[in-house]
Amino acid sequence: MSAFEKQEYIPSILWYQNNSYIFTEIELSNYQDTTIDVSENYFSFSSISKDKTYKIDFELYKSIKNHKIHYNENKIKIVFEKEEDEEWFRLTQLKNIYKQHIKIHWTYWNMEEDEEQNDNMGNFDMSQMMNGMNGNQFNMEEMMKNMSNGEEEESEEINNEDENNEENQNETLQETLQETLQENQNEENKQLLTEDLDAAFDNSHSQEISSCSH
Repeated sequence: MSAFEKQEYIPSILWYQNNSYIFTEIELSNYQDTTIDVSENYFSFSSISKDKTYKIDFELYKSIKNHKIHYNENKIKIVFEKEEDEEWFRLTQLKNIYKQHIKIHWTYWNMEEDEEQNDNMGNFDMSQMMNGMNGNQFNMEEMMKNMSNGEEEESEEINNEDENNEENQNETLQETLQETLQENQNEENKQLLTEDLDAAFDNSHSQEISSCSH
């Protein structure tokens, strides 16, 4: 670039849409000598602001059939009427140009979505929902009663289970005691038998000694 050539800058463009229109905003303060050229699928813009020259041009994502320009003090608004009512996925036909300068105007974009959601909610009829619930014989008291009955049955099952566990424990304890007593009885019987055998042996031995002495 020679010293006599003036540097050119790219303006920032914000945009949003609905089914029928594309809304764009170019923010420039104290602009002058502005030129805007719009055709069926082409857009170009040039202007001077604070002794700086701003230029941008590109092919539109889809064709348009009309446009309007609104000049404000620090902003230029351009509205494009879509040739067909459809969603645009970007403003430019080429995908990766001016990515740092053309951005979605999220404030208004979200408003469009909110309006659609509000419209959908406006079609929602609470009385119809309640009537439908009544038609299905929805009864809050009956539902609460069933819930209460279910809790009582669950509590009764838990109590029965606890009682069964306690009975099983008692039976196990009784069996253990019986086994212990039986073992003790067997030991006593063994001891008595041993003592009887020892006594019989001693008696027999004494008789043998006595007969030998005669």
